[in-house]
Amino acid sequence: MGERTIIDVSTSSIVRFFAVLLGIILLYYLRDIVVVLLFAVVLASAMEPAIRWFQRHKIPRILGTVIIFLSVVAIFVAAVYLVVPLVSEDLQGFTLTYPI
Repeated sequence: MGERTIIDVSTSSIVRFFAVLLGIILLYYLRDIVVVLLFAVVLASAMEPAIRWFQRHKIPRILGTVIIFLSVVAIFVAAVYLVVPLVSEDLQGFTLTYPI
């Protein structure tokens, strides 16, 4: 019971601890940039197979990227164009059926 336990912590362990702590603090302050970068990496990884397909068919990489982006925008616009009138019509019918 009277024995004392000696804990020996090396200098490199202390330096590593503070380096990790500093890294976590830095990530916290730069979290918006980190999220954008991670999104960009995921987006680029998702587009890579289609871009390679375009390259195999002699279409330049930048043009393939533009085609993919324009296709995605066109699909989104078409979906909005087709869905908004239907939802608007349903809401109008709902308000006529159940007036406040």
